[in-house]
Amino acid sequence: MNKPIILEIDNVRIRKWDDQNYFIERKETYYNPKEKEETIGYKFKGYYPTVFKALKAISDKELLVNEKAISDLKSYLNEVTWSNKKVLFAIEKVVGDSE
Repeated sequence: MNKPIILEIDNVRIRKWDDQNYFIERKETYYNPKEKEETIGYKFKGYYPTVFKALKAISDKELLVNEKAISDLKSYLNEVTWSNKKVLFAIEKVVGDSE
């Protein structure tokens, strides 16, 4: 059964598991041992009781940070700042669409 997508930000999405739980997935490249090749797909990152806690986890776990763009402290801080802005933009869009 397909679980509804509540919010999608770049390569990360929050989906509803049931009436009391949400979960986060991130699109990643990973090695599939069955196929013996690299695969691109969504990987589970955790369950959360509310959308707010899922959004907080996206920020806390730095799931939107582009690791390849980090070379020093300044670039790290830029990536974290941009990651947090993406979360805020996504929330503003959802709120704006519902008004």
